[in-house]
Amino acid sequence: MNMNDSSHVTSTYSSILDHFDLIRFLAGEVEEVYAKLYTLTDAKFSFSILVTFENGATGVMNLNSCQSWSKIDEYVEVTCDESFMFIDDMAS
Repeated sequence: MNMNDSSHVTSTYSSILDHFDLIRFLAGEVEEVYAKLYTLTDAKFSFSILVTFENGATGVMNLNSCQSWSKIDEYVEVTCDESFMFIDDMAS
């Protein structure tokens, strides 16, 4: 995959780093990461990421460049024992 093909490809890669910073802030340091990349074209791809934290919690991240760039739907959902948090429309 050539990151220089389009600006939104680079933007998607950059947002992955922002998401990792956010989940580290919410859940602590990451101990293990498993990621799978699906490439449809050079500009359309998807990451599925499973994260294990040092405190034993697990997380799942799905990031992709396949959605419409006119309406980016970006959100975070955190579920815990007897509680949850949903942050919607982070792209605004």
